[in-house]
Amino acid sequence: MYETSVRNLKEGDVLAKAIVGKNGMVILNKGTKLTQSYIKRLNEYGVSSVHIEKKIEKKVEKISLSIAKPMTKDKVINQSPVRNRDFIYNAIMDRANQFTMTSVKLSSEKQARLINMLRQTLVDILAQPRTVELLLTLHDYDHYLFTHSLNVAIWSALMGMELEYNSSQMLELLLGALLFDIGMTQIPVEIVKSNGTLTKMQWETLKRHTTIGYTLMTSIEGMPHMSAMCALQHHERFDGSGYPLNLKGNSITEYAQIVAIADCYDALTSSRMHRIAYTVQEAIEFMFAAGNYFYNADLVKVFLKPITAYPLSSILTLSNGQMAVVSSYSSAIAHRPVVKIIREANGTPVHTPYELDLAKECNITIVSSTA
Repeated sequence: MYETSVRNLKEGDVLAKAIVGKNGMVILNKGTKLTQSYIKRLNEYGVSSVHIEKKIEKKVEKISLSIAKPMTKDKVINQSPVRNRDFIYNAIMDRANQFTMTSVKLSSEKQARLINMLRQTLVDILAQPRTVELLLTLHDYDHYLFTHSLNVAIWSALMGMELEYNSSQMLELLLGALLFDIGMTQIPVEIVKSNGTLTKMQWETLKRHTTIGYTLMTSIEGMPHMSAMCALQHHERFDGSGYPLNLKGNSITEYAQIVAIADCYDALTSSRMHRIAYTVQEAIEFMFAAGNYFYNADLVKVFLKPITAYPLSSILTLSNGQMAVVSSYSSAIAHRPVVKIIREANGTPVHTPYELDLAKECNITIVSSTA
């Protein structure tokens, strides 16, 4: 082992010591084989020197976790940490690029920022082999839970952007969002996938996934404590009705509140075996109603800011009998657009459509819509 300047690094060099960032998170783990991308990242982080192995070991040590893994037919876990890391990275980026955001209004600039931020942050997150293995365990345990976690991470990232989080905050938030449900992998699968009503004992077992997830996350070297709190607190509720600690208000960490909101919204708008998915409009109505009861109302508004319940040009039928076309949004209220009236309540066509701001006309509701 010897110390050398980052300027002297070559592709293929192997780290003899882990590199830890200012926030305490491991940037690159001991034994990492350096690539040009990694060397570039070290320069960007301002790392001046590192410790390198004198000889590159060809044999890669098998990574092991002291947790029980469910037996599945088609495991993606293999003997190569690099392949495992690439699998998770590609799964997340593919999901981000294919993310169903027909109800989300993002400028091309903000969309590009989101993708670029995810790419950069994932390099740091996936440098920790145990983080990768936990994500692979989640994938093997249940495809829905894995996909749901990716969605929650992307929704959380959007919210972090709205809150203007810096790179360190975004890393902590994304770590928590990706692994918030990891405790589920230690719950009997027949409970997690049950379509019926759980017994009291089964429900108490299911609720343990929060504390189990926290324990798993804190066992990872360099894991920020605030990230692990997402696993522990994502079922706490603003009015104190949640679990496991019955925390109330802002005693729940902001990251955990963000993940809880993203978790709820994605669950509502996803189809499950026991119910069909809520429409975007129904989910938004629920989220607004839950403000300052289940979730911080200000954070709910931030979450819903880029979401449009009714895309532009949608045709709406209003509660007063009028028909209208969605023309714009004047406020952050996702289900109250500005509309142009095209037909009066008595059926008379409007030759010169006029605008009505539903954010200001609280006595008028939307009865139905057609895209």
